[in-house]
Amino acid sequence: MLLERMADEVDALEGEAARSREVARLAGLVADRLDLDPERRLQSVVAARLHDLGKLKIPVELLTKPGPLTRDEWAIVYTHPERGAALLREIPGYEDVARAVAEHHERYGGFGYPSGKHGDQICAEARIISVCAAWSAMRSDRPHRPARSLSRALAELRIGAGAQFDPEVVQAFFEVADIEHGQLLELAAAA
Repeated sequence: MLLERMADEVDALEGEAARSREVARLAGLVADRLDLDPERRLQSVVAARLHDLGKLKIPVELLTKPGPLTRDEWAIVYTHPERGAALLREIPGYEDVARAVAEHHERYGGFGYPSGKHGDQICAEARIISVCAAWSAMRSDRPHRPARSLSRALAELRIGAGAQFDPEVVQAFFEVADIEHGQLLELAAAA
């Protein structure tokens, strides 16, 4: 599918092969844990797979810059959720997927982007993507910083619950992580 190839292109640009596939896989597991109905689960997975599509409209130099981004550069990067959503709105039947893509950088406690939505104003699919994408980003080397340790990444999710992330989604993620990786919860508690 063309959209999946485009998502793979974004992953390749950022040097993170299959990142969007992993975010989609995790989103499906979390959606299952939250007992989302099959249609919303599918929307979570599809939107997770396509969540960074708007980065194709961001200059490659910014996505691959080896050091910290300036405020102006971040302002450009911050446009990617709406750019991706605009592309998806052009496809019949993708309206809900577009909404989740547009909202995946909103913060549960407010002050996210692009609209500053908070709590249940943010669709559940976007709240799931937010946690899963943050996990993937924290656990990956990025041009501007190295990957965080397992315990540090889990601790950051726990600390962000209620502010950046929906606490219910974080809890579901921890339960999925524990099922998948054994002792992750104990590591997170020790961090």
